[in-house]
Amino acid sequence: MSRCKLPVERCEQIVDLCNFPHREFVNKPATRRPSTYATLRACALTCKAWYPRSRLNLLRIVELSTERQVDLLIRTLTAQPFLADLVIELEHYRPPGSLNNYVPLSRSPLPQILQNCRSLVFPLLKSHHITYTRSLPFFAHITRLEIAIDGHTISTLLHLIWSFPDIQHLLLKWSYSREYSTAVSEIYRRKLGEMRPPSCCKYLEYLNLRGMPTGMLPPTVFGYSVTHLEIQSQVDDSHTG
Repeated sequence: MSRCKLPVERCEQIVDLCNFPHREFVNKPATRRPSTYATLRACALTCKAWYPRSRLNLLRIVELSTERQVDLLIRTLTAQPFLADLVIELEHYRPPGSLNNYVPLSRSPLPQILQNCRSLVFPLLKSHHITYTRSLPFFAHITRLEIAIDGHTISTLLHLIWSFPDIQHLLLKWSYSREYSTAVSEIYRRKLGEMRPPSCCKYLEYLNLRGMPTGMLPPTVFGYSVTHLEIQSQVDDSHTG
């Protein structure tokens, strides 16, 4: 079709409903339904007026699982720079059956290109993937961070979080050993609380902690602006406030 038969606003609502709604990665595989791309592509081909909204939905959430996808994304955004502003969320996921979940963000210019990106979702950061903890802070402009970390020390973990000055929403799933938990002394906890720069976590309102016991970290490490708190430890005792 060359033009809409319905009001553009109603058509945009239809296109939006074709997109897979975002949910926390701890409750879903970090991927869209396989049919989502094909559906949105069909919307884009329906008529000229549907194309912009379809493109917006296609690029709103960008999912990366391989190095080749990173290269293709950079090539696309370099050729058409205006598309970069459409990317609001960047997700990294590991395809089913894959043993390697490494995506080379540290070597890419994506943090500079995706200046409008406000959300990072990383379901698993292995301790040996030190490039992840070095590259994520380059996305300093984000306001939402959802990560699952395995094996990093408390200090490394906190410095990663503190590197996002405008963060408002944090979902953190941290895997640790029971021996490591008991080895954290009260003196060290107080020291961690004093380490946080005053400007860090100044805007953090939503905090969701998974996998760490209550009291392992002093509350001051997350600032004083939190209004919504959820805690779920490894022993399945949970609290919502």
